[in-house]
Amino acid sequence: MPTLSITKAPTYTLSIQLYARIGGAAVGGVRPLTEIGTGGLYQCEVPTGDYDCQLLGFSVPDGPRFPVRNGVAYEGIPWSIIDATITTPPTIVPPIADSVCRVQLRARRGAIAIEARVIVTCGSTGRSSDSAFADVAFDGKTDAGGLLQVDLPWSSLAGVGKYRFRLLDIDTGDVFHDRTVTVPNLTTALYEALT
Repeated sequence: MPTLSITKAPTYTLSIQLYARIGGAAVGGVRPLTEIGTGGLYQCEVPTGDYDCQLLGFSVPDGPRFPVRNGVAYEGIPWSIIDATITTPPTIVPPIADSVCRVQLRARRGAIAIEARVIVTCGSTGRSSDSAFADVAFDGKTDAGGLLQVDLPWSSLAGVGKYRFRLLDIDTGDVFHDRTVTVPNLTTALYEALT
């Protein structure tokens, strides 16, 4: 479970109550916060996910609810801004096939995730006639939230080489991202971490 940290004035006896983000029902009981040191840093463990949180024992009446996502408190920030700027990455389930890496990418324009066409081609480096892979490894679209998970053979395999990722605007067909990367000998990888 993630650890929620809240900074307030020191020496208070504080606790929190979590509420379901949708529906507002209380989630579990009141959770005491433990002051760490004497500087006013309070912590407790909270479940992973999105919750509304109310701080108890700091003011009378108790303060307004504020968003908590995966153990991080966003006091004073509405959910609309959190949803637009702070994504919760989906779990990458490893592929079943051997020597394949499931690469996850999210297409964005600035801070906004967008649907895009993605074309992944395999470079000619290391190709041999008996084990060459198709030049076009993937040609399709992300989901509406810009997310794509694609299974690609490792670049270290004979006949594979580097991969070129091109992202195209769905409406105009214009390329807005073009990058060549190596797919590592791992079961899963985030696209932005590839070199």
